[in-house]
Amino acid sequence: MPAEIPILETERLRLRGFTADNLDLLFSLYSNPDVMFFLGDGQPLSREKTQERLTATLFRWTQLGIPMWAVFRKTDGIFLGRCGFQIFNLQEIELAYTLLPAAWGQGYATEAARACLDQFFAMSEEDRIVSRTRPTNARSLRVMEKLGFQIEKLGEDMGGPAVFEFQTRKIWKRQ
Repeated sequence: MPAEIPILETERLRLRGFTADNLDLLFSLYSNPDVMFFLGDGQPLSREKTQERLTATLFRWTQLGIPMWAVFRKTDGIFLGRCGFQIFNLQEIELAYTLLPAAWGQGYATEAARACLDQFFAMSEEDRIVSRTRPTNARSLRVMEKLGFQIEKLGEDMGGPAVFEFQTRKIWKRQ
C-alpha cells in the first residue's frame, strides 16, 4: 500500500489527499448543480453516489497509487474542490479537476493542476496524460490550454460530446 498522498503547496493553495471522513466535503462539490452541469450526465449526485466516488478515489490511491487531492485555499482553509488523477478507458491516466463555483475564474484550477502535473511527472514513469471536458465548458478548455494540453480528438463520453486532450512528459518539461 502506498504511503499517504504527499501534500502539495502552491502560492495560494494547499492540496492534501482525501480521507474516508471527507464525505461532506465531496458531497458539497458533487451535489452542486452548477458544478455537475458539465460532468457525467449533468445531474447532481446523491450522498450515496458521492460515497461511491469517495470510495473509488481512496481505492485508486491505496491499490493503484493514483492520487486525487482535496484543494484548500491557504489564507482561510476553505475547501475549493478536487484535483488529481483517475483512470480513463481502463488504460490511461486522466487529469481531473472540479472546483466549487465560488472558486471559478480565479486561476485556482490551473494552479492546482500545475502542481498535480509536476508531481505526476516526478513520481510516475508515464509519458502521457489525458484530460477531457465538454466542448461548451470554456473555463475547463482554458485551463487545459494554459497547461499546454493539445487537442487529440472530438468525440463522445458517457455524458455526451467531449473534447479529448493530452499532455506529454516531453512537452511538460519545456514549459
